[in-house]
Amino acid sequence: MIEAPAGDEGVMMSRLDGAEEVVVFDTETTGTSQHDRVVSLGMLRLSPELELIDSLHLVFNPGRPNNPFAQSVHGLTDAYLRRQDPFERHAESILAFSRVRCWWRTTCPSIFG
Repeated sequence: MIEAPAGDEGVMMSRLDGAEEVVVFDTETTGTSQHDRVVSLGMLRLSPELELIDSLHLVFNPGRPNNPFAQSVHGLTDAYLRRQDPFERHAESILAFSRVRCWWRTTCPSIFG
């Protein structure tokens, strides 16, 4: 179940009215400054009934070291991340999975490089 929007505290949603599908995502980063980058992206495509249709999880080489606190949160070491492909190599598969226009270039240009 997904929590309902603000104002409906305690109510759980079991359906997305008016939506065909929805994609939700979660990221992990090298830190929280404007110079930090995404190191991990997880995406779920859900049906209007909130059933899982598909999932995608990717890990990226951010091209910069982790902040020690960020590494303690996500557990992805600099040595491990250096062996991964950069975000740019995965951009098309992310775009295809999400079936949306290239939102990261306009919304979060600094974290995706």
